[in-house]
Amino acid sequence: MLYQQFSEEGQREIVFKGHHTGEVTHTTILDTAGIADYRSVIGYFAKTMMKELRLVSGYDVLYGKVKAFVQGELFDRPVELESPNTLRNLRNHPPQNLIETFKKAINALTWQDKGDAEIRDTTNCERRPFVAKDQGY
Repeated sequence: MLYQQFSEEGQREIVFKGHHTGEVTHTTILDTAGIADYRSVIGYFAKTMMKELRLVSGYDVLYGKVKAFVQGELFDRPVELESPNTLRNLRNHPPQNLIETFKKAINALTWQDKGDAEIRDTTNCERRPFVAKDQGY
């Protein structure tokens, strides 16, 4: 991905795009009092991946891998994470590409095809009905 340079005002701009259409719906300019942090952006990416892959642990490992990838591999050159320009670049490009790339790599490491399963014989588990008392919880 190409790392772009933005003006100081451009670094504070957030562009909202439609999820399916990709068209710009509106833009917002952040005030100077609110300081954004790269940790929350990378944390969002890691949590989204964990949720979509239904992972219950390993956030710290995944966070470190995403951080290293964003810092050294995502853009056409290594970037400084603390830079407001880097945050603007992360907001400018859809994170879905990054998330999908990681999901494919994680699935390649965790899923194994064991072949087909088939049911060869069945067992009859027929039981007689029994009476149960109505009891409170």
